[in-house]
Amino acid sequence: MKSSILYLPLLLAAAGISLSAAEPILYGTRIYVHPMDGFGSYLYNAFRVKGVPVELVSRREAAELELTGNEEAEEGSKKKKLRLPFWPDGNENRVAILRLQKVTTGEVLFTKTYSTSENNNGRRGGAEACAADLELKIRQEGMKRFTKAPQAPEAIIKVVSQPGEADIEVDGAFFGVTPSVEVSRLKPGPHVIVVKKYGYQRWERKVELVAGEKQVVTAELEAAAVIPGKARISGLE
Repeated sequence: MKSSILYLPLLLAAAGISLSAAEPILYGTRIYVHPMDGFGSYLYNAFRVKGVPVELVSRREAAELELTGNEEAEEGSKKKKLRLPFWPDGNENRVAILRLQKVTTGEVLFTKTYSTSENNNGRRGGAEACAADLELKIRQEGMKRFTKAPQAPEAIIKVVSQPGEADIEVDGAFFGVTPSVEVSRLKPGPHVIVVKKYGYQRWERKVELVAGEKQVVTAELEAAAVIPGKARISGLE
């Protein structure tokens, strides 16, 4: 029973059935293509032509997944395994069983049998069919490498002042001049709003913003008792 379970992936592959693990193949995954006695070069070129969204690497130790397999000769119902390169005799049909698996664990993520017979454009045809299948699989799964984690919606503050023409600062950074200034791209949390105008007292408030909130802040400025830098003449105020 144990031996049957171990050989199940090979039996399915021989039948031309594709296996898919629960874990998807991600965009940008680093893949090493084994030489396979020359068949690997056909696969490498096919991946480039078909635009399979993965990164092909030249060293196995730098890869996350590896594409390997073997080619078989088929005469009627009898199959005989041969080492690549395989040269056909007469009308002999050929197939390649390819497996995409994890380098570290050997877990198979994809396996399928492709015809490499001359009536199917030989190895080039088999390689192109494999590349097309993987390209479609990756894009349908819709998994992109390095996808950013969802971020909380930004908050917005609209600042108005009485009187206008006042400078607006948020967390020490200048954002514009009233009559009205809308400050976007703010992260949720506390922020310090400062409104300044010559001849008026500095206005400052600390506000707490919630994700996705739009808050209106109104600054009622009070005239300064003494305007810095302005001379006073006693009796003429």
